[in-house]
Amino acid sequence: MKKILFLISLLVSVGVGALLTYQFTDRDLVPEALAAPPEQIDVSRPSAILAVRSIGRLESHSMELEKIIEAGTWGGNVFQEAWYKDHMLFIANGTVIAGFDLKTLSKDSVVETDSMITVNLGKPKLLVSRIDNKKSRVYDRDVGAFNSADPHLESRTRARAEAVLRTAACEAGILQKAGEDGREVIQNLLEQIFVTANVDVTVNVTFETGRC
Repeated sequence: MKKILFLISLLVSVGVGALLTYQFTDRDLVPEALAAPPEQIDVSRPSAILAVRSIGRLESHSMELEKIIEAGTWGGNVFQEAWYKDHMLFIANGTVIAGFDLKTLSKDSVVETDSMITVNLGKPKLLVSRIDNKKSRVYDRDVGAFNSADPHLESRTRARAEAVLRTAACEAGILQKAGEDGREVIQNLLEQIFVTANVDVTVNVTFETGRC
């Protein structure tokens, strides 16, 4: 009998403690022993260097882009809308950088005559593309009355957004602009070097048409 009474009192104590924790989680009245421990982020563990490589590139043009992406399932008749609709408008924001990979230059990329030096930078290309997760967000989401929201739809859309922004940058002519900017930078640099060295030579920097 004493064991039964002890178990009952123990269960009551645990229940009261759980109830207090539930009711006062968002208040300062929770005893420290019953409150949830603070969130921690431990960054003290050693890092692993997976790869080290020389970059050797000229980033000559950068674009910040924003695009609205529709994702999910929508359309059809009233029945299909009610049962299957999960339509999301996602605002993707990110940066695409284009320029030249200078490591691809060879001795054939530089042609020298008595009074002129011609440098061919090759084809500009997309070097970096990244999504700004702080600025990218779900703008609107509409789910059918008899459907539930797909918990992974947003993550799949974010993964696709980088490729979408790369395409948008290509359509906006980023490679041509990167070629022109890169040519100007290299030409000004070489001209300044030759002026400083008191060498009378004409510098001609060219680039080829790039494709995304």
